[in-house]
Amino acid sequence: MENLNFTIEDEEKTERQKALTRLNELAKLQARYEQEVRDAEIVLSTAQARLKDVSEKLLPEVMAEMELTETKTEDGIQVKIIEKLRASISQGDATKQAAAFKWLEDNGHGHLIKREFKIQFGKSEEKWANKFEGDLRKRKKPVNLDRKMSVHSGTLAAFLMEQLKQGVEVPLSTFNGFLQQYTKVNVPS
Repeated sequence: MENLNFTIEDEEKTERQKALTRLNELAKLQARYEQEVRDAEIVLSTAQARLKDVSEKLLPEVMAEMELTETKTEDGIQVKIIEKLRASISQGDATKQAAAFKWLEDNGHGHLIKREFKIQFGKSEEKWANKFEGDLRKRKKPVNLDRKMSVHSGTLAAFLMEQLKQGVEVPLSTFNGFLQQYTKVNVPS
């Protein structure tokens, strides 16, 4: 009987040791893959910075010197200058933010503004929260709420570009707006 117990204990120790060995191998493998991801992110970030430098600065500068907006290289690569309007409503400057919303409202474009309410209830207010959900405007109980107004930057930029094309005077600085040039290249197949 002792031999049987000894054998079972040995088998249990062997199985546990195998599991610990496998755990150790997998932990090392995960650590290696995490490092590979960090390394790849660095390579990607560097490549993106290089691309941005050429596309938004170096190539547009050379094309501007040559007074070109579009060209084809000796190798058949088509290069074109593209202008994109960048804009956003400042979240950090309340005065500028108010001016931007006011301009949109005053010029009949208030529909672009999203209005979001954030209402906070305490942990013990589940019943009140459920009740409140149905009748927000009818309740008399004070509510701790945050109101936020915003316009998506892509929507804003597209809208402002359209306004500029129509000859509308837009206070671009109010919207942190600027025209950015970058190049688009098409390599022949």
